[in-house]
This record gives sequence, structure tokens and C-alpha cells, in this order.
Amino acid sequence: METPYDKIRRIEDEYEVKQIRYKGESYWPLFRSLMLSEISFGKDYKKNVSTTGVFEKVTSAFFGFLNWFRKYDYIAFSNHLEQKYVDGAYIDKLLEKTITELGHNRVLYIENTNKHLKNSDYRGKRVVSWNILLLLIGVVSKINFFKTKLTGEAILEDIITQEGLAIRPEVRLRQFLAKTWVLHILFKIYRPKCVFLTDYGYYPMTFAAKKLSINTVEYQHGIIGKVHPFYHPKVKLNPTFCPNYLFVFGEYDKQSLSDGNYVSSQNIFPVGNFYLEYVLNRKYNPEIVNLVNQYRASICIPTNILSQEFLLSFVHKAALQVPDVIFILVPRDYGQFSPLIDQIEAPNVHVENKHTFQEVVRHCTFNSSTISTCNLEAISLGVQNILIEDSTKLTKKYYGELLSDTSVTKFVETVDEYVECINTFKPIEKERIINSNDKNYMPNYPKNLILALNKILN
Repeated sequence: METPYDKIRRIEDEYEVKQIRYKGESYWPLFRSLMLSEISFGKDYKKNVSTTGVFEKVTSAFFGFLNWFRKYDYIAFSNHLEQKYVDGAYIDKLLEKTITELGHNRVLYIENTNKHLKNSDYRGKRVVSWNILLLLIGVVSKINFFKTKLTGEAILEDIITQEGLAIRPEVRLRQFLAKTWVLHILFKIYRPKCVFLTDYGYYPMTFAAKKLSINTVEYQHGIIGKVHPFYHPKVKLNPTFCPNYLFVFGEYDKQSLSDGNYVSSQNIFPVGNFYLEYVLNRKYNPEIVNLVNQYRASICIPTNILSQEFLLSFVHKAALQVPDVIFILVPRDYGQFSPLIDQIEAPNVHVENKHTFQEVVRHCTFNSSTISTCNLEAISLGVQNILIEDSTKLTKKYYGELLSDTSVTKFVETVDEYVECINTFKPIEKERIINSNDKNYMPNYPKNLILALNKILN
């Protein structure tokens, strides 16, 4: 079976993708990311937007409106998926420490979400809504003053046809140009010293910033390794689309990106993970302790929209065989998972909708998932892995080399193997588990972050 990684690299081998240009500049990074989204998630990915969702975007657009009218030294782009509830308020699990170090008054925090939190939940951050920019972008995209003729368009059309893709190049190019036009004006007004990003898909931000010689820093938010298709192009990407700097979790990810096709290796800084270190040092949660103490063992299972149906079915079958083990499913998006809850019949399957994965897993005996950064995070929180192969057979491909210590991580394919592993996997000391992960997560995040910021901002 051809994986997204294999497919996109084959396309880059077979077609003259660098010849896909706009005004003389390679635009392959843009169309590559669009293809990867469709290859990975299907043609209808992010296509269905409910009327409620549109209404929420419009009504939330003016959140923090007065915060636009200030002087800032830095601009940060993030989204609701990075918000984690801790001690009565929310933190951005990637940017919180950076914003605290630089000063809340110096950073404009632009959040992409349908529904913002209360002002008091943001711990002093100067928050505004990405949705107001989206409204402007929507207006600009309808104005017919962009020349959207691509050089090498025949190559692009050939790829789309031969690979059975549904991308509409002219529409997506127009959307991209509208975004960069609005962002160019934004950056020209504020003239930030640096722009911080929490997602590898923020091409319009990097493109607009680089045109004004403003540095951009991307914070790793998920697994990269050697097989993440977005980070491992076969050809070097046009640097205008890519961040100047990349803050990664550990040395392994830096080494994996040594070819420089995404970001130059010398501009990649292993810093660790702020949120993991923060959670690790917290007292245990009595509510979760009470739940897991009722069973012989406990297993945390993080899910996302791609894995949730498979994992629910797999785990449910296992749960019926080991009634003295609690299986705690932690959906990344509870709203997407909730329609499946009625399928649960085993009393020892619990769906968690209050606490984060990181908060839950540190109380558990094991972590189980397929392809998820949670598999790495669990180890740094002192929890052993029992990882599950699904039909894609990608779990071991992603994690076989990363997680090769069999005293810490086991791989299984069938429910029977899974149950046997639960019953026979020998527990080891938490400190040993945590120490086994130092190549994936650099320890001492605060120190590493400050050193990296000093290098790029001074």
C-alpha cells in the first residue's frame, strides 16, 4: 500500500514540480501541501462547514478587537487545539513560555477558532481573532485583481488527473494570494521583529513575512521523524514558503531533517516540550486516581478523527476479555467522537471529555494508539506503550526506529496479541521510562527555549 509519504515523493520524482511557478517563483510548496491534505484525509477534508460554524466565525471575529490598536514587537499565530486547561485557566502548550518570556504586552496572539474563551482564561495574553482577517481575506479573494495564471500549469493538471485528485488550482491560488495580500498589510503595519507559528500549514504567514524580511519561527506540534510526508520533500522547497527557524522536540527530529529540504539544519533548534514538563511536575489528579484505582491496570487511548472508529472497535473487543482493566479513550475532539459513544457496551471503557491526554496518561499503566505524537509524549510522562497496527501498517514504520526499546514499547496487530501483552508486559520504573526518551524530547525546556530565542532575536 502506497503511503502519503511514498506517494508525494513519487510525484516529486516523476514530474517537474519545480516548474510550477507564479511570477517566476516556485509555487510547488503550496500545491504539495494541498495534495498531501487530500491524499492523507480525502477529498472532503475540511469541506463541510456548517451554518452554525460560519455564524460562530462571524460573531467571534471581533473578539479582543481593541487589542489590535497597540504596538507589538512580535506576532503569534495559534489555534484552539493548542489550548490546554491548567489550574483554572488555559495555556498554549507550544507558545505559553515564549510569550511569558518576551512579555504579554509585546506579543499579539492571533487565534484561529470558531469560539474564543473568556478573556480571563488567556492568562494575560493579548488575544485577537483570526476570523476578522478571514472576513477580509474572503472579500479580497472575490476582487478580481489577482493574475492567477501559473507557469507549468499543464504539469499540475497532469498530476491532478493522473493521481485522481480534486484540487482546483486557480481557486486555491486565488485564496492563497488573498491571504498573503492581507497578511502583508498586517505585517507592514506592525513591523514585528519575528512571527511565531504553531502549525506547518501556515504558508501564507511565512510567505508574507519573508517578503518583508521578517523572521518566522515554527514550533513542532507533532511527530516529524523520518517519514512525516510534509517535512520530507524529495526536492528542496522554495524557502519563501518555509519558516526561517524550526523549534523541535529533540535531537532525533533535527537529525531527521538534516537534508535541509524544509529548513536549513543549522536553523533547527531542539528545545523539548514545555507542556510535558509542566504536566510531569504536577500533583496527581484525585478524580483520575480514583477511577484507575478501581482496576488492576489502566490504559489511555488517544484518538483523532482518522483513528477513532478503528481504535474504539479494537479496544472494545479487548475490554470484553479483560474486565479488570480500564480503557480510557481520550478524543482529540470530543464533538467528533461523541456520535460513537452509543456503540460502547463494555463497562470498563470510559470516554474522557474533561481532562487532556497528557493529564490522563500519566496516571495510567499503559498508553495505546496507532500513529500519534502521544506515543512519544507518554514515555516522557513515565508510561509504557502498547502500540497498535491498523490496516495502513504505518505504526511501526513511524515508530519502530524511534521506540526500539522493547522494555518500554511493544507493537501488536491483533486483539489477542493486545490482550496477551496487557497481561504480560513487565512494568519498569518511571524514571527509566522517561530517560529512555531523551533523544525525542530534549530535557530542560525553559533553558533550551531561552538559549534558542536569544540566538535568533538578538
